[in-house]
Amino acid sequence: MANGDIPDGDIIAAVSGYQEDPTLFGASHARLNSPSGYRADPKALSQAIDQERSPFLLVNLPKEMVVTGIATQGLGQEWITKYTLYASYDAETYKSIKVRRPWDSNSSPIYQVRNSVQPHVAITRLFSEHYSIEQNIN
Repeated sequence: MANGDIPDGDIIAAVSGYQEDPTLFGASHARLNSPSGYRADPKALSQAIDQERSPFLLVNLPKEMVVTGIATQGLGQEWITKYTLYASYDAETYKSIKVRRPWDSNSSPIYQVRNSVQPHVAITRLFSEHYSIEQNIN
């Protein structure tokens, strides 16, 4: 995703970007080394949680691709701490992507954390459900 091979319109978020500004914080910025990054709007995030809707990112891949790993990176004073990944080959049925150990997640906004997917999976759609976001605001 970092290299831009996946078009911006194929990265979709369940919760609108911060201050509903897709130019700065929209789902298309959920890429490594993005100058801004995806940031869910706190009000929209609270509403989603109240309505028992999970915040997620959905990535429609331009063709069948083999996923070998996942990397995450924070933005400013926020970073993801827990997430689950699901993959689909037909865009209808999703299966959890398993790892041999629990997913590592970020503990700071600047470092990238990489996790290997074993075995590698061929998919056309990737769904990431975010469970916990750390906010380190002083």
